[in-house]
Order: sequence, then C-alpha cells, then structure tokens
Amino acid sequence: MYGRSCSTAKKTKNNKLMWCVIWKKDDIYSIFTNQIFESNKKALEFKNKQTSFRKKHDAKVVPYDYKYFKGVKEHELDK
Repeated sequence: MYGRSCSTAKKTKNNKLMWCVIWKKDDIYSIFTNQIFESNKKALEFKNKQTSFRKKHDAKVVPYDYKYFKGVKEHELDK
C-alpha cells in the first residue's frame, strides 16, 4: 500500500472506504497525520480530540486519497 500512488479512495477488505484527516495550511489542504481510519466516526473522534486545531485551521475528514500528501486547493477537494 505504501509507495503506490492512486487517484481513487482506498478500500478495506470489506469494501469500506478508509478515512483521513486533512487540514488547511497556507490555502492548501494536506494530510494532518499519517493515521488512516476505518470509519468516518473514528476519524471524526480523532479530529475532535486534537488540540492543535484552532479556528484558523480548517480541518476535515475525507475519504483517503494519495493526492492529500502533496496537498490540494479547496476547489480540488470534491474531484
């Protein structure tokens, strides 16, 4: 899994999406942590526990995609 690039969201063995937490820094959304979550609920719990997120940091839970390692602009989030 590591080292491979992909353009679609990764799926687990049960065909469920994996989730990641991204945050906006300098007008670019990128991965906040290297942890990937098996459910949206677990990713949201992780995001809500982080004290490093302030109002100025726009954090989101999104389906995992390799493009977030490089960072994307806001208009590229839904693509």
